[in-house]
Amino acid sequence: MKLKAFISVLLTAVLLCGCTAAPVETTTENDTTDIITTDTKEDTKATETTAGAGTETEVGTDTETEGETVSVTETEPETETETEPVTETETEKTPETTKEEETTKAPETTKEEETTKAPETTKEAETTKEKETAPETTKAPETEKETETVTDKAPETETETEEIDETTTVTLSVPAKSDTVSHKFARELLELCTGGNETANGQNLVNAGFELLLAKNYNKPSSDKSHTSAYTVGRGKYNGKNMYAIVIRGTSGGEWYSNFDFAPSHNNDTQYAENFKLAAEDVYRNVKSILEADKNAYIIVCGHSRGAAVSNLLGVLLDGIYDSKNIYVYTFATPGTVRGDAAKVEYKNIFNYLNPNDAVTHVPLEEHGYKRAGTDIKLKTFTKPSEVITALSNLSNIAPTIKSYYEDKHSLTAAGLSDDGMTVFEVMNYLCTILNSQTPDMSKLAAIQPESDLYPIVLMLNKFSDTTQAMAVASEHMPIMYNALMMML
Repeated sequence: MKLKAFISVLLTAVLLCGCTAAPVETTTENDTTDIITTDTKEDTKATETTAGAGTETEVGTDTETEGETVSVTETEPETETETEPVTETETEKTPETTKEEETTKAPETTKEEETTKAPETTKEAETTKEKETAPETTKAPETEKETETVTDKAPETETETEEIDETTTVTLSVPAKSDTVSHKFARELLELCTGGNETANGQNLVNAGFELLLAKNYNKPSSDKSHTSAYTVGRGKYNGKNMYAIVIRGTSGGEWYSNFDFAPSHNNDTQYAENFKLAAEDVYRNVKSILEADKNAYIIVCGHSRGAAVSNLLGVLLDGIYDSKNIYVYTFATPGTVRGDAAKVEYKNIFNYLNPNDAVTHVPLEEHGYKRAGTDIKLKTFTKPSEVITALSNLSNIAPTIKSYYEDKHSLTAAGLSDDGMTVFEVMNYLCTILNSQTPDMSKLAAIQPESDLYPIVLMLNKFSDTTQAMAVASEHMPIMYNALMMML
């Protein structure tokens, strides 16, 4: 009878050991689907920068430093042993992994997490059958803890880990420091921001390793004179952190009117080119929720022509809110953006590439005090300055202040002012109409006589009616010209 009782007890123990909870299949969590919040752990620190404005350099060599990819995997093992024979461990279910993640290896442990053989318990405990030994375990207290595993087969002794996506997707030659200019990086960004339309700009971002998050203002009607710009936003991975690219398109359609309406306030003391500042603020309002949820991410801002001016001031705005060490601002064919006290502030992470023969870089007028935030990089040119640039600088003789540019009516038939005359701003709007591929009523413009203060502007506009001269002026502004000049650096 004693023998039968012993056998009965033994069978009962074996049956109890075979009734523990079946392993639970878990998968790693992929956190890239939310366009506003991300859950990446930042293990890299960007280098410090200071800010710099209005400085000017001519660079002949390419001194660039490319960013290094850093891969960091951390494990924070917490262990759990059974307190009762049939206690089930709680696991959190996570979304399905990609094919590459179907069989993940147990994470490497640090020196403090030396791997040892799991201690024996009163019941048989299976250990993880991975290529590496399971992390060291300790006897759990009487309470259970939630555990999270990255193995496909959940062992009875589980470790808690935090999955970090350290994959670098961005293919750009990002400098290690945002205040270190890289001409190679600049050429890549020039290509990125000169697609010309929503489809091309979006594809350029995708080709550079970004996923598209946002595109706005590409379909504005030509009659829309509002101070906004078209732009596309993408997100990629770089050095274990998110990297956002804000690509701002150059002038199109009704944006020509905004270009010459640089101070809607007519205020002589304005600190900024207000048209571009309003457009930069519009961009930030629409990306703020994305950036606020990921404050330590890298940010790239780039643009050409009008897009360059908006990028320049968006860089100023972002530097005042986020860490400038993580912000890279590169602009091409950049108009003036800041004046007065604002032009004295330094922004060392903003670089403006300029062709001195490009008329666009001379407006708003330098004679009115306009400069650019950041460092100007003047390119070496092939030709002499055009007559259009000289004509633009002479506008300051007719409109010596911002207020006079908007409000002083000049006689059409004689020197001086007249109530039935035209302002310089009104005359410039004729140019905008031509550039907007519209046919303006030229009767009033044709009435301007050689004796009028406005006649030099008429001569300048006539140059644009000459196809050959117009093409010569326009060619100095084109991205292909900038790329050729930048290749000489």
